[in-house]
Amino acid sequence: MSVSRSVGGEGGCLVRGVTAGSAPADEPGMIAAVLAALALSSATGGPVLAVSPAAGCTQAPTRDQLVAATAWACTISAAEQVALPGDTVSVAAGVYPPARIAASGTESAPIAVSAVPGTVTIDAGQTPNGLGIIGVHDVDISGLDVTGGSAQAVWVGSSQRISLSRIQ
Repeated sequence: MSVSRSVGGEGGCLVRGVTAGSAPADEPGMIAAVLAALALSSATGGPVLAVSPAAGCTQAPTRDQLVAATAWACTISAAEQVALPGDTVSVAAGVYPPARIAASGTESAPIAVSAVPGTVTIDAGQTPNGLGIIGVHDVDISGLDVTGGSAQAVWVGSSQRISLSRIQ
């Protein structure tokens, strides 16, 4: 199932996706992430925070490291939690652990979480959700495949102005 819709309000929204396959996380994946990040920075005008499971990634990068491109985050959550309104979290091909969206944007400057070309999979395994979007606002998420999840692949609750597109 593919989802392309905005969700909001106080209730929750369930999205169930089933996909298979993943791309290996390697140096070419990081190169693709950097090239995509450069393209995105000119399109959005805000900083791009790179995420890649490639060797050399940082488990807990600072915002300054990500903005200066002196490091890249190993997980979507690690980059997203230091994002500010107007930032883009650019996710390189690979398989990632479950993620929780923790930062909010503004109506005029949402936080974007976007997959770069290639397969990006969040593997929830037996955890309840692969992607949790709870208590945040003004976040645009696109291009992620979410597999597994004992309850649902994606959970949106108590959030406003959340846009999901190209989520499988």
